[in-house]
Amino acid sequence: MLYKDVLKYGYFQLQRAQKSYLDSCFTSKKIDLHLIKRFIEIQVILLVPICPHICDHVYQFLHPEKSIMNAKWPIP
Repeated sequence: MLYKDVLKYGYFQLQRAQKSYLDSCFTSKKIDLHLIKRFIEIQVILLVPICPHICDHVYQFLHPEKSIMNAKWPIP
């Protein structure tokens, strides 16, 4: 699979799913923070080839003392 396909189908569909989830949670005001953290983690891993330093910085907020360079590629 080409990286542009990963961005096209993985990243942007993930963005739509996240927006849909947040819109549905807006009325109930119950947001699962673990799920939001997982959204951010997957987005950062998908963007590593484009901007590795920024992604590593964000990843270390989620997982202190770990580097994104050792992170596993997300599987569906």
